[in-house]
Amino acid sequence: LAAVTVFFSNIVIVIGPIPPGTGVIDLAKGLEPVFGNFSKQLISFGLFAAGLTSAITAPLAAAYVTCGCLNWSTELKSLRFRMVWFIVLIVGVICSSLNISSIEIIKFAQVANGILLPTITFFLILIANNNNWIKPVLSEDNKFDIRDALHPVIDKTLGFGKFVPNDLSFTNKINTAIITGPNMSGKSTYLRTMAIIVILSQVGSFVPASKCDIGIVDRIFTRTGLTDDIHTGKSTFLIEMEETSRILAQSTNKSFAVLDEIGRGTSTYDGLSIAWSILEYINTKEEKK
Repeated sequence: LAAVTVFFSNIVIVIGPIPPGTGVIDLAKGLEPVFGNFSKQLISFGLFAAGLTSAITAPLAAAYVTCGCLNWSTELKSLRFRMVWFIVLIVGVICSSLNISSIEIIKFAQVANGILLPTITFFLILIANNNNWIKPVLSEDNKFDIRDALHPVIDKTLGFGKFVPNDLSFTNKINTAIITGPNMSGKSTYLRTMAIIVILSQVGSFVPASKCDIGIVDRIFTRTGLTDDIHTGKSTFLIEMEETSRILAQSTNKSFAVLDEIGRGTSTYDGLSIAWSILEYINTKEEKK
């Protein structure tokens, strides 16, 4: 609702079917995750009739709920429910025509999984062999010693010897790295390189580095890039803060977290304060650091 652009003072949003006698011209219908179904209308002020209840007001815009909103929403939910069952029915008819039982479908899925795992393993071995990857050494502590790490995709794209390798060293006492540098200097690439190596090492793959002594991690968190969700009223800064909050709440001292440009969605000093606070929180909480 907050993302609706208005150009005149007579644009409102009515939640639900439009009651007669309001003078409302229906422009569009849709689904809003908070209030449910909505209609966008053009209306002249003073023409409201009974049956419109104010829900939200904002500069140059307003939202109203109608009596038929609940019934409308229930009908749509029922329709979606019937659509799901219709799909299930179609699948059942297909399986019946092919004389395939549910047990055979489960067996087929098991066979597919049995084929998939060796296939993935084979290609990991093939890629590691063709690119001279090395076997990582995993341990139970929090020490990281990664030397000459390469981003597997960028290194392959640029060609052999053009990607500058990077190192990462963590100990049981020092396990936070702050990456600084000018624009286009490779900070985000460095973060992604280390995250990819951590993922590869945890799944049992060889890694693109000359040395990799790494601790076992329970989870991998990333907060990178810019995105928004305007149609639900979420700005880039709000999504950034939601993702960061989720990382701080769910991470442990065995987690690997990549936070790229925290606080960039707000002013300089506010962003610096946010990043500073996050670093202090991670490095003072025993269950996090």
